[in-house]
Amino acid sequence: MAQWHRLLLKNRQSLSTKLSEYLGGPRKFLPTEFPTLHDCLQRCLDLQRDQILMHDKNPRNVSMQEIFCKVALEIAERWSTSNNELKEPIVCGPKAIELRLSRGWFTFSEIARDKARKATKEQWEPKLDKLLDIAFCTCKIKGQRHRS
Repeated sequence: MAQWHRLLLKNRQSLSTKLSEYLGGPRKFLPTEFPTLHDCLQRCLDLQRDQILMHDKNPRNVSMQEIFCKVALEIAERWSTSNNELKEPIVCGPKAIELRLSRGWFTFSEIARDKARKATKEQWEPKLDKLLDIAFCTCKIKGQRHRS
């Protein structure tokens, strides 16, 4: 029992990465909300932690691409359950979502380790708490003017 407890403490300490500390640790998606980039990156941390603990893997041997793929499918499923019309080509496919996740993951990894430029940090930090946009169209939506 004591060996198991020491192993668990060792694993928990080794799982504490700079990115995890920066994002606030791993977390599953909330069932009532659409995920922000912050939520998606926390979900990636959650899946990474699960693979490390369940399969006794070294964190360097975990395939982040597989994790990005799983999270991308969860995001696409979340959006499609809200509205059946939200499918390709209206929204991005899983590969494009994976690319957005991987770009965010590696950028925020650099930011968390203080290796990113100040301009990069200023550009990406506001995106963290915005809804992860998976719309294919990049048009801006303008409000209608009300006539009195």
